[in-house]
Amino acid sequence: MSLIVITVAQLYGTRPRLSWTVIALAVFFTILTYYSTLKKWFTEGKARWDDRRTAKKVFPELQEFVRRFAPFVNRQTSDTLHYIVESDIWQSRPALRVDCQLPNVDIWVYQRQYFSDRLDRQPKTMKELRPALMEFHYLVASYNNFCVAPILELVPANVRAAITPPVLAKLNLFQQKFRSFLQDYQLFAERLSDARPTLKGIPSAFNMPKPMI
Repeated sequence: MSLIVITVAQLYGTRPRLSWTVIALAVFFTILTYYSTLKKWFTEGKARWDDRRTAKKVFPELQEFVRRFAPFVNRQTSDTLHYIVESDIWQSRPALRVDCQLPNVDIWVYQRQYFSDRLDRQPKTMKELRPALMEFHYLVASYNNFCVAPILELVPANVRAAITPPVLAKLNLFQQKFRSFLQDYQLFAERLSDARPTLKGIPSAFNMPKPMI
């Protein structure tokens, strides 16, 4: 570079056009020399910018899914799985309680609430987004596997025989709503996994509950 500067200085007074050519060549070879470094810097910078933009957009969407999950684990409404089992199956047939057990729904009520509160106050960054998505998937999947599947798919024959048509209709309406929620979230997570390398491989699949026949 020093040699080029000296050459340009010598040529500028006598042959200015040639000096500008030398300058252009110097700039070109400098860019060529540092091209890989500049490309890496640009690529990494763009990736960080895209990650920030994605995180800022996705956090509100995740919070909406957290809000939508709340009604499924709400003790105060009559269309939840726990309410139907406790009020329409257990209450009229106490002997079935042993064969038709459910974990305490408060496990998911409070986990969902604590998770929602943390989402509200934590930084909306990609570093926080990936573990948040994984945690929420575990929260929903554990409820699906430990509560929904045992009732809709694995309930003992004696319990199934005691379920009346109106109660069966309630259970299947719950199944339709919950399955629709799972499908929406699965599409959301799959889209994110394909959109950003940082989110590649985040869990998205669920055991989709089937209607009780």
